[in-house]
Amino acid sequence: MRPAARQATRVSGPLVGAFGLGAIAYGGLYTFPALSNAFAAEFGISRTLAVTPWAMFLVVTAVASPLLGKAYDELADRRPGC
Repeated sequence: MRPAARQATRVSGPLVGAFGLGAIAYGGLYTFPALSNAFAAEFGISRTLAVTPWAMFLVVTAVASPLLGKAYDELADRRPGC
């Protein structure tokens, strides 16, 4: 029989891995607003125009998240006991 602390550590390994992968994947994405001044200067556009793709990403994510969440709840594979 395993001690509870060892079992909790074993279960949290994938969680820590997912967090690390998410930090790497989204790190570049979330630096976009900080770099928008440089993009605006490089392309000779206003900062407002430079952050428009970021704003559109946020709007699309905000609209799609509840819809995708509901679809996942309804269509996800359900296993007994989970």
